[in-house]
Amino acid sequence: MAENSVNLNIFNAPAGSLRGALSLFAGDPELALPLARLDAGTATLFTLRPDQAGGQPCLRAFASAAPEPPLLRKPASGAALLLFHASAERFFLSAGDAALQAGRRDVSLLAGAMKAGTPGPDAERRAAELFNAGELHAAHYLYSAAAARNPASRARFGLGPVLAELGLLQEAYDLLKTETDPEALVCLAGIHRRAGNPAAARQLLASVGPGAFAERKAIEEAWLDLDEGREEDAERAFRKLSSSAFDKTEPLAGLGSALARIAFRTRDTGRLSEAAAALRSALLAPSYASARIFLQLGSIHFRAGDAAQAEACYRSAAALSPSTQALANLAVTLARAGRHQEAAAAALQVALIDPGAAQRLLPEFPPASLPGLFPAPPAASPAPAQQPQQAQPP
Repeated sequence: MAENSVNLNIFNAPAGSLRGALSLFAGDPELALPLARLDAGTATLFTLRPDQAGGQPCLRAFASAAPEPPLLRKPASGAALLLFHASAERFFLSAGDAALQAGRRDVSLLAGAMKAGTPGPDAERRAAELFNAGELHAAHYLYSAAAARNPASRARFGLGPVLAELGLLQEAYDLLKTETDPEALVCLAGIHRRAGNPAAARQLLASVGPGAFAERKAIEEAWLDLDEGREEDAERAFRKLSSSAFDKTEPLAGLGSALARIAFRTRDTGRLSEAAAALRSALLAPSYASARIFLQLGSIHFRAGDAAQAEACYRSAAALSPSTQALANLAVTLARAGRHQEAAAAALQVALIDPGAAQRLLPEFPPASLPGLFPAPPAASPAPAQQPQQAQPP
C-alpha cells in the first residue's frame, strides 16, 4: 500500500471520497466503529451505531479521534468487510483531517486494496486469478484499477461479474448497460436474473449468437429455467453442462441446486445425496462461487439433520463472506445442537451488522439462558469520593 498515492488518479475520484484517499489507510490502520446498545428483553446486543449525514442514515468509522465508547476496534481491512455486510448503504470514514464519504462499493475497494496491495502492470491478470480463487474484494480493486488506467481494455468485462457476485447489482448494471459485446450481454442477463427480471434476461440472451460465449449463455438459461420453476429442464441442462463445460463450477452448483429442489419436493433421498455430491464437486477448488455454494450445501445438510456437516459448511461460508445469512445459519445450527455459547458468539456477530436478524435468533436459545449468554456490560463504578485531608499535629 505504500505506493498507492501515485496511483490514486486511476480512480478519477472526487476529493473527499474513499477511492481518492486509499493512501490514508496504508499499513492497515486500526479503525474504531461506534456501537449502540440494544436491549432485547433479557438479552443485550450491540450493533454498529446508526448516524445521520445530510438527513440520510449512515454508519461511521474513525481512524483517529474516536468517539465515546462503546466501540469496536478492528484493522481497516476487517472494518471494511464488516461495513460491507452491514444493513447500510452510506458510510463516513474519518482518517486524519479527512471525512471520507463511501458506499458499499467503496468499502469493498478498501478491503480489496488491503488484500491486493499496489496495482501493477499485470493488475488485470492478477484480478482474474484472485476472482477465480474467491478473493472477490481484491479482484474488484485490481479490475477497477486496470479499467481506470485503460478504459479501452476488457478489464470492465471482468469487473462486471465481480460486482454481480458481490451483490453490487446496480453498480454492475451501470458499468455495462451501454455495452453490446457478447460477454457484457451475458453478464447483464445474469444481473437481471439475480434482480428478479427474467424477461429482460431472456431478451438479452436471445441477442447473443453462437460463439465464444455460448456456454455461458447456456448456463444462464439453465439458471433461468430453475428460477422459473422448470426444475427438470434445469437439471437436464446443468447435467449436460457439468460434463461438457470448460469451467464446471457453475454447472455443478446449478445441478446441485436443481436436484435439491426436486428432492425436497419429492422427498427423494437419492436425489438429495446426488445434490450434495454435485455441490462438493463444485467445491474441490476455490472459486468465485465458493461462499454461496457452501451456503447451499450447508442448507442441504441442515435439512437432512446432519448438524456437524451443516456447521462446517456455514463456517466455511462465513470465513469467505461474513454475511448475515452465513452467520445466522451458523448460529441456528449451533443453538439447535445445544452449543449455546458458540451460537451466542455467532449471534453477536450478526447483531453488529443486522440487529433485526439477531433479535429473530433469540428464540433459538432457552429463555433462562439469555441474560448469561447476552449480558449487559457492568456499569462503570463511580470514582471514590476524595477524603478530606486530616490536619497534622504540629
